[in-house]
Amino acid sequence: MKDPSYNRTWINKTVNEDELSSYGKDHKGKLFYTMFPIQDTSYRFKVQFIITADTHTNVDIISEYAEINRTMIITTGVEYINIPSVVVNLETGRSYTTFFISADQLITVVGLISEFSCNSDCESSSFIVLPLTVLDKEYSLITQPNNIQNCGIIATATNTTIVIEIDLKSKISVGNAIIQPGQNINMVLDYLEGFNIQTHSNLTATKIYANKPIAVISGNKYSSQKVVTKRYPYRRYHSDSVYESMIPIDKWCRHFIIPPIHKASSFIIRIISRYRNTTITIKDNSSWSIAERGDQIEIELSPKSYYVSASNPILLCMYALTEGSGISMMIVPGIEHFSKEYVIAPPKDMFSTNCITIIIKTSDVNGLRFVGNLLTVESTVIMARNESFTTVVKTMTGHSVYKIRHVSRTALYGVVVYGFKYDSAYGYPAGFRF
Repeated sequence: MKDPSYNRTWINKTVNEDELSSYGKDHKGKLFYTMFPIQDTSYRFKVQFIITADTHTNVDIISEYAEINRTMIITTGVEYINIPSVVVNLETGRSYTTFFISADQLITVVGLISEFSCNSDCESSSFIVLPLTVLDKEYSLITQPNNIQNCGIIATATNTTIVIEIDLKSKISVGNAIIQPGQNINMVLDYLEGFNIQTHSNLTATKIYANKPIAVISGNKYSSQKVVTKRYPYRRYHSDSVYESMIPIDKWCRHFIIPPIHKASSFIIRIISRYRNTTITIKDNSSWSIAERGDQIEIELSPKSYYVSASNPILLCMYALTEGSGISMMIVPGIEHFSKEYVIAPPKDMFSTNCITIIIKTSDVNGLRFVGNLLTVESTVIMARNESFTTVVKTMTGHSVYKIRHVSRTALYGVVVYGFKYDSAYGYPAGFRF
């Protein structure tokens, strides 16, 4: 039920430029807007926020649904907040099943969806929630084609005008409206109002414009990945749910290192470019390389580390198929996005294996410091931008808080988090610097 005492106007007045200017633009923040853009009544889902902090922190989660609103104090570095599954049963079109998260100290927020119990064909997904300080007004979407696709948009201010340009081959229904090929979706959203699209039409490279900052989540209710074997030359693995927060277009970059993923059996990368006819070059350490040209590219790769460079800014998304046949989706941080001081906590009692992969300049490896017991699984070296980078895969040995630091204040590095169990997987970038 909606909370009759909820006052959207009062909350909006607490968000002002003076408050936002006191901290930087990376994955940590004090104000967050998000939603879970999935419409599913078939299963009982566990919906959760994983919120981590470096210090004693007060956190408020606010929604128009009374059972979601709550206040908590982070004292041990992490809080797991279970959310009623009503948030994944929303209709397409306008929705107030959205969240405003505020804190008095810097926090990192991760959203997680997983089935309560299943023996096969399990589904799960995770995404990092970007803070208000890095949100902007222009986005493009990445999804897997030929599956049920979703997009969620959240307004952070009143009277937010939004235009969605979808390259449709056939008409689709969104809420009570029918959208024809060549027709844009135009709307005005109120503060903390969301908009949910679910369709079989390909949403990849769909452009979204707004006159005020918005948050955008994109992905697939069902995602599948084909693996060719001698016994099953056309075998297609079961479906999994995959979602990610989209990065504003003006924060895309050109240089990436695709991280190795523990126990992955194959990769698919999907790339969209800010400009047409972008050249993409992919290299590994054996001098193998390919070059592709276009503004939408999909490439199948063997599961190892690669250096990807582009002639124009791009958004690069990786789908990893694990040995248990779960699929994870993650936006790959560019080298220009590398940050520092990550605080990570794996999902609680859901996945048998939880891992991180760190990407760092080889000359900086010895300066890494960790809080929490992480066991090194493998380490590889790859050349990128005429520099040597090392990728280190580590497994988490428990369900505690893991902190990653460096002795040098100037050292920057990327971290991705992922895990899996039979038939299910999750993955997300641990952070960005913009």
